[in-house]
Amino acid sequence: TNSFTAFQDDSLYYEEDIVFTICPGVTLRARKGPIMINSENVVLECEGCVIDVGGTHLAFGSNAKNVLVRGITFRSASSSSLTFFQNGAQASFEDCSWIDNHGFNNKFGSVADINSTSVVNFYRCEIGLGTKNYFGGTATGSTSSLSIRT
Repeated sequence: TNSFTAFQDDSLYYEEDIVFTICPGVTLRARKGPIMINSENVVLECEGCVIDVGGTHLAFGSNAKNVLVRGITFRSASSSSLTFFQNGAQASFEDCSWIDNHGFNNKFGSVADINSTSVVNFYRCEIGLGTKNYFGGTATGSTSSLSIRT
């Protein structure tokens, strides 16, 4: 199995990880909405890839358990790069970076907006400064990287 250290007890899982490997050096651009992950034992990995999307990059549902995202650069999100709006998600990010992402109205983090009882881990990740997106334009200055709401 391809399990990683954050969820090392393989006896809890009855199936292999579902591994999605993106070709090295590729830039992914989406036209509509984020990539939704709502399944267990998912590994999304790449070496030197960029996800460059105008909205949110990844959204996580309640069934997103034992998820690993590795080696991806997230760029130019106009709202939070990652959203966790449903309870129960468990995701880890390794060797990822966030560049030039924007929180909305400085209320929602430019990297992650966690509005649920989810578990999110960051290992060896780099988080660059984002800017503030306001209705009607962009303001100067930096925004928060994470927002945790109840």
